Amino acid sequence: MLEKNKKKTWIEVKNVTFSRKEGIAEFPDSITQRGTKQLLDMKNLLIKGDRVIIIYLIQRNDSKYFKLAKDIDEKYYDAFYTLKKLGVETLYYRCKINEKNIYIDNKTKIKFLNEK
Repeated sequence: MLEKNKKKTWIEVKNVTFSRKEGIAEFPDSITQRGTKQLLDMKNLLIKGDRVIIIYLIQRNDSKYFKLAKDIDEKYYDAFYTLKKLGVETLYYRCKINEKNIYIDNKTKIKFLNEK
């Protein structure tokens, strides 16, 4: 949580490593009750008037796209779209990974594939 001028901003970072199709990173890679609960907690923060940001940190060199794996966890998918309607901000960053470093490649635009 960050606070500036009494305005709170909550940031949740999700690590994304899963891919079933070349060039597409997906989240989650299994049912995530904890992840869904976190989204529901964020809903209450948004309703209260706080700012909420979810960062999907894609730790794969080969991904150009990101999508939610609805077929793996439909509850997470539905909770995510509830937050989208309430104004959650989402960011998608790919990491550059090599033998010595992992860093965010802020020059790479990751396209979000899901639309509800």
